Amino acid sequence: MTNASNSWRWSVTGATSPGGFQNWNTLDPDKWLGKEACVVIRSSHWVDFLCTDNASCLCFEVQKGVKQFILVSDYSRTWLGCQSMCRQNYQNLAQIESAEENQAAMTASAGVAYAWIGLYRNIWLWSDLSNSSFRNWKLGSPDNMDNNEHCVLMNEDGLMEDDTCSEPQSFVCHEVKQRRSVLQTQMRIQTDVDLSDAAVSEQLLKLLQERLQEKIPGTDFKLRWSKAPEKKDST
Repeated sequence: MTNASNSWRWSVTGATSPGGFQNWNTLDPDKWLGKEACVVIRSSHWVDFLCTDNASCLCFEVQKGVKQFILVSDYSRTWLGCQSMCRQNYQNLAQIESAEENQAAMTASAGVAYAWIGLYRNIWLWSDLSNSSFRNWKLGSPDNMDNNEHCVLMNEDGLMEDDTCSEPQSFVCHEVKQRRSVLQTQMRIQTDVDLSDAAVSEQLLKLLQERLQEKIPGTDFKLRWSKAPEKKDST
């Protein structure tokens, strides 16, 4: 398991397992139609399921340095439902990081056909890693045809379709315009140096900018002098 955009990660950390342990069932994960993004444990093996399916919950908590798995099977829940319940009553959905822990998880869940564990994946991510959740899929998409459609295009109706990333297409770019604001202020400076000297005024401006950045770190701003218009002689 890697930290790639479509990698599997654990609910408790939001990251992949440091040791990379996994125990998938044969042919899994198959990411059926590109929609299976959550995982159950079944007879010690992991199977990817639709997150909206219902199953029992396998939670975990750590007591005195020992990880314990707790099966909650009062009624079936979705993956998110189990995640919420486990977080409220225990630590989180089960995180399994070794063969020994997987055996313990299998023993704890032996009373049910399958139970949710904390493994999930982010199916679609924007290339700039923004967290926009907006989707406008065409009916029937995404279907991950031949398990090879991992990129998205917009069709003539403005709807999203998954497609192979190697298929040549037109493209749309975007940029975020930076917001600019202008603030004018007046300063009275008492000094013996000649402020009309360009080198002096430039050095003073640089010093002022450094002081402001110390007071307001992380701010991107630029200072410049603005000369007041000369008053016209009314005579």
